[in-house]
Amino acid sequence: TALGLVRAHKDTQDVLGSVLPQKVSERLKEGEERIAEVVDLAGVFFCDLVGFTAYASQTDAVQVVAMLEGAFGVLEELCGEHRVEKIKTIGDALMVASGVSEVSGVSEVSGLFDVEEAEKSIERLADFACASAQALGVYFRQCDLDLSFRIGIHAGPVIAGVVGKERRAFDIWGDTVNMASRLESTGAPGQVRCSHAVREVLGDGWLFEDCGTISMKGKGEQQAYILMGRAQA
Repeated sequence: TALGLVRAHKDTQDVLGSVLPQKVSERLKEGEERIAEVVDLAGVFFCDLVGFTAYASQTDAVQVVAMLEGAFGVLEELCGEHRVEKIKTIGDALMVASGVSEVSGVSEVSGLFDVEEAEKSIERLADFACASAQALGVYFRQCDLDLSFRIGIHAGPVIAGVVGKERRAFDIWGDTVNMASRLESTGAPGQVRCSHAVREVLGDGWLFEDCGTISMKGKGEQQAYILMGRAQA
């Protein structure tokens, strides 16, 4: 029936809106078939749960999923507050980006890349990373869980697009993504580790601890910092 078709169409739109960024789902609704673009400057965040493998091996499956739902739910709420974009979960890791779709780095007036807007998006990601570290610490203590986290953030160009036919997914790719992942995996539990590129964008209004150069797989020696948060005025 006509009513059934309308409902089915609405259900499709609702699904698109729930699994894809709003701007991306709007472009698909308008008939755009392939979404793929280069973003000149984006922020990328990785968070991995430390101690998860041991926890999962001795915990009921329902409890494991509930814990992940709770921890990632805390971070998803912070995504909305800081206007950054959840990209996906990968096992016990979460990938988030800024300046990619939710707040574009392209000026709607000129159509040109807006460096100032892109740098503001990286500041939002840094605020989000620090808030995430604090919130996860509180969550694990409240739940009496012997778990921690590692967080890594990097800034640079990425390729963004939608892949899949049956299950469409928005994703990002490139060396910037790999670097953010390496910063996370080489960090210590409870740290927010960032790159020199992030340090340069954030400037003197933030506090950092110099980690020196870190040997990273496929990257060689790379300068890294612990991001401590905004400097007090």
